[in-house]
Amino acid sequence: MTRLSHELPFGYEAFSAWYESLRRSALEPARQTFCRILTDEISRVEVEFGPGRFRAPQSRLKDPVRLWAKLHLPKYRNRITALDAISEVIDDLVGVRIVCTNKSDVAKIRRVLDDLVRLPAERSEPDFGVAVEEGSDRDYIREPKDSGYRAYHLNLLTGVPRIGGTTIVKGELQVRTLLQDGWGELTHEDTYKPGQEVPGLVSLLSLRMGELLATVDDIAEDIQGELARISQEAVTDTVSAPETAPVLPVIPTGVSAEIVLAEAARLVSLLDRPTPLAQISTQLRATFGPQVSTDWLGYGTFKNFLLQAVPDIHVVPKGPSYIIPPGAEPDDSWPTSLRPS
Repeated sequence: MTRLSHELPFGYEAFSAWYESLRRSALEPARQTFCRILTDEISRVEVEFGPGRFRAPQSRLKDPVRLWAKLHLPKYRNRITALDAISEVIDDLVGVRIVCTNKSDVAKIRRVLDDLVRLPAERSEPDFGVAVEEGSDRDYIREPKDSGYRAYHLNLLTGVPRIGGTTIVKGELQVRTLLQDGWGELTHEDTYKPGQEVPGLVSLLSLRMGELLATVDDIAEDIQGELARISQEAVTDTVSAPETAPVLPVIPTGVSAEIVLAEAARLVSLLDRPTPLAQISTQLRATFGPQVSTDWLGYGTFKNFLLQAVPDIHVVPKGPSYIIPPGAEPDDSWPTSLRPS
């Protein structure tokens, strides 16, 4: 256990009062802003890649007792010359985490983050919502920590209006896969902080678990890639002339073409924005079996099948090909290629 061997230029009582004031006036509003804007950005990604691959952002404010202990570590102690210096030195007073299904989904979130404005940490003009601090990226997926920890980190910045001006608040964003997040939960990664002694056996077993889960993450990535390939192949808008009589698809007993068409229509009725054809195809194949995509019940292509189910939809053959549901109006969440020029 790290000893608090150095005195700070302020006591715990003054620190506690400072932290509570900052929490109410700046940290909590910043946390809400980070989560709101990141949730909006995830919604945009889901338009292209489908829902369920990205969990809603989780967030927390740094516990004041743990922060007090952290301030006494040699890494920070000599840099804390006054209370206001704490928020300049400590990156994670606000913490936000996004959990994705697998590594390709982490890459999709990174692409969104790369589109955000990148600003130096001292930026003070309140003309942005959320920005990324320049040079704050830490890729622990490519280069894991010695403990076995894997995730992608960067610092976010936002401006919080206060009496007398705007306060820039910094927060740390972590992006992890489900398995990487599970590693943190199973090893109690948050229990042991820099400067604290971790039992040797815990370190060894945690590292081994991290390496095993990284291998499983790679396998999950391969599975996702193959499923995506199959889904896209099932909606490819090509029909080749059969050399022999067509083989009628075998679907479960009691299921008629009308039932499959009705289910397709129901799925489309739930949409309110553009959705890749492959998403609807995947849901139908999961419900009725892959046989339904054999000649799509005699309609040849998935597009023809879907137009039979919902005649007034619009199919845009751009990128993965999108369904535009009836009545949908373009907004900023639509992929750029689908917005009116």
